[in-house]
Amino acid sequence: MAGAGTRRAAQYLRMSAEHQRYSLESQTRAIAAYAQACDLDVVKSYVDAGVSGLEFETRGGLKQLLADIVSGSAAFEVVLVLDVSRWGRFQDPDEAAHYEFICRSYGVQVTYCAEAFGDEASLAASIMKQIKRAMAAEYLGELSAKVIRAQRGVALQGYWRGGAAPYGFRRQMVRFDGKAGAVMEPGERKALHGHRSKLVRGPEIEVATVRRIFADYATRRLKATDIARRLNLEGVTGPSGRTWAPWGVRALIANEAYVGTLVLNRRRARLRKSQAQPKEDWVRVHDACPPLVSKGLFAKAQARRAEYHSGRGVPDEALIEELRTIIGQHGRLDMELIASTPGVHSVHIIRRRFGSLTAAYELAGWRLSYRQRTSRARVKAPGEKWARKSAMSDAELIARLKALLAREGRLTSRLIHEDSELPSPTTCLARLGGAAQLYTVIGYTPVGRQKNIMKAWDARRRTATDKVR
Repeated sequence: MAGAGTRRAAQYLRMSAEHQRYSLESQTRAIAAYAQACDLDVVKSYVDAGVSGLEFETRGGLKQLLADIVSGSAAFEVVLVLDVSRWGRFQDPDEAAHYEFICRSYGVQVTYCAEAFGDEASLAASIMKQIKRAMAAEYLGELSAKVIRAQRGVALQGYWRGGAAPYGFRRQMVRFDGKAGAVMEPGERKALHGHRSKLVRGPEIEVATVRRIFADYATRRLKATDIARRLNLEGVTGPSGRTWAPWGVRALIANEAYVGTLVLNRRRARLRKSQAQPKEDWVRVHDACPPLVSKGLFAKAQARRAEYHSGRGVPDEALIEELRTIIGQHGRLDMELIASTPGVHSVHIIRRRFGSLTAAYELAGWRLSYRQRTSRARVKAPGEKWARKSAMSDAELIARLKALLAREGRLTSRLIHEDSELPSPTTCLARLGGAAQLYTVIGYTPVGRQKNIMKAWDARRRTATDKVR
């Protein structure tokens, strides 16, 4: 039990992954010894375990400590910290001083138990404390530089720096004496700290998939979207056991590891700040891993990538002619058709070349649909607020749906979607209160399949309602 003159104190503990002497147990023992010597009673602990001292935002314990002090609910007069570096390694020493000043402003003293100045308030102690803050900040800067140099040195020797292996590869442990060890599957880690790893050829089914992707893209000139769709339809598992996505196919095609080259210094990270580096500063380590595709096929794929992203050499009239071809084949023109038609340049290139898709549509001779016209109006007046999904009145919407029914003899979401004078099927349903209400207002008798769909939706809605109740 504390004596009558004992002052109450709180302890702040922070541990990242720097050294054993900064473990929470070590800090607690040192602070307890200091508190006993100075007749202090530790009544509360604030802990940031496994947290870097670089940023304030990640420090939940320090945030709570300051909040308790500022709110006046702190039941202590002193905060005990092992040393200045535990309080923080902020890159601006004044930031650390600021948080300490907040404590003092509310009558709470911050004391560093393992520092020579302790809680002394002299000029010499203030100078020494500021020097210690600067040293704590500099430590992280030097450590970050050392880590970057070490990782770079490891990679220049052809070793894998870390992280998941690219699709089609596996990581193999390399012992201290240079002998190859076990091949690791995705998710597995090295058995011993200090062992290196290198990339080796993966399962043959993955290698065959990689070669197929490059051939489809470079030789057959399929789009990444089409490649991903085909792989998923065939049940081919993608990276990390996931399904294939277009961006994953594009990333695979751009990876130079598939011709045996590891590329370093794409981005430079220091103190958790990452910055892209210019291509002339990239470092390539050749023959660092076994190639999975030929250099000729890889170069052909990169040439197509450059063509895809820049659109160089493709005249405006050629792009417009591609759009006219789509109109001739399908009788309409939209983003979905552009993306799914083989041999047509991407939506991104067309939009960038002509300023907007609607401008390109008009140059191709396409009469814009109702949705495309309203979309263009929104682009031209982005500051306006649209109170409704469609500017068309309910009466006009019903009249046009009746006209569509009279013309086609039936009513489906596909017909509504293809009608250039109607909003989307989703908007029609929302405006008229659902499918059943829409059919009633239009005077249309749904066919068997449409009735089954409505019944299924009604059953799902009732189930959801019952769960809520």
